[in-house]
Amino acid sequence: MLFNNRVIHLSLASIFLFAHDSTAQQQCPRGAFVETGKKCPCLSVDTGCKIVDTDSAFDDVRGMSCGKLEVTTDSNGDYPNIEVEYSWEMCNKNSFDIKLKQDFAKFFDWTKRKGSKDENINNPRFPLGGKTLEAGACLNQSQVVTLDTANRYTIATQLEGFVVKESGGIVNPQNSYCYAFSNESVSFKKGKCNVTTDAACMVEGTTTSCQDFIDQARVAGRCADFNASFTWKACNYQPYDMKIFSDASNVKIATKNNGLTINVPIANVQGPIGSGECEKFGPKTKIINTCSDDEKLFYSINLQGSKQNEKFWHECQDFTFKKLQRFREPILKAPSKAPSVPSKGKGKGNGRNTLSKRKRRATRRNL
Repeated sequence: MLFNNRVIHLSLASIFLFAHDSTAQQQCPRGAFVETGKKCPCLSVDTGCKIVDTDSAFDDVRGMSCGKLEVTTDSNGDYPNIEVEYSWEMCNKNSFDIKLKQDFAKFFDWTKRKGSKDENINNPRFPLGGKTLEAGACLNQSQVVTLDTANRYTIATQLEGFVVKESGGIVNPQNSYCYAFSNESVSFKKGKCNVTTDAACMVEGTTTSCQDFIDQARVAGRCADFNASFTWKACNYQPYDMKIFSDASNVKIATKNNGLTINVPIANVQGPIGSGECEKFGPKTKIINTCSDDEKLFYSINLQGSKQNEKFWHECQDFTFKKLQRFREPILKAPSKAPSVPSKGKGKGNGRNTLSKRKRRATRRNL
């Protein structure tokens, strides 16, 4: 069966813009580009890492995010190597093409080793400068790489470019600079014990998750405020009490807007956590809207600890990081006119229709 690649790209772009992180400064344009000097609206970038190693030891986590893998050392004290798939995507929902800037549009990764970031920024895995990101389309690619799980990695997709005129030239770079960025931490869990963390967001007073409520609002084509109730917990399933490194075991909500991240600390896991017990936090209520032009919202919990009186805090660790996928524009357009307000009387019609009926009855009596 043959497929039209162009059509597939457009479909992916429309789905992607509602389901992934993005950078935007204003509503999507409905006409031609206007030189405002602001960043290009309606750009999206995404970055991912999933486990693809075929070794049977990874059967339970194959296809999952790299952060789901927990590793332990072998008899020599070494952590295993593992095959993962890096992926990136850039989407442009604007009405104009974007020329990606040489040396500044790229997908790259780095480790915590000193100098690694600068080295890999200058030698990215995927240099994308010089390519054209067409209006309504996406660029994407993936690559299988082998990682040493003893290290911690960060992967990033960076989009920089300029608006392309219909004639093919570049709009004045000072007024048409486009930028979007996405990064993800790839940190393998290094644990010798069974501890877990979890975070949840529910619509206050209901059993509906915040994400389900947002998704329903998106399909219905409406933006609405609601009370989001956040809860977190850290649990210890070891046969002994767990001493907690409180400074590194934190609970928080974070927002990111225009590149600025604001962390709101909620609490620190104090411990010790008894065997088979959990330390719980919340509910923390926050009013949020199902729509968001720029702001991204995250909530997380991190746990580090060890057996009582032991010094190695990395022995037991777990973390949960979640984000609410809000949308900029409803899938369905909102009504052009505000809905009518029902009459306070017993009739089903509005006040204007009721008055009209009375006039008709009076007219009949006069006749």
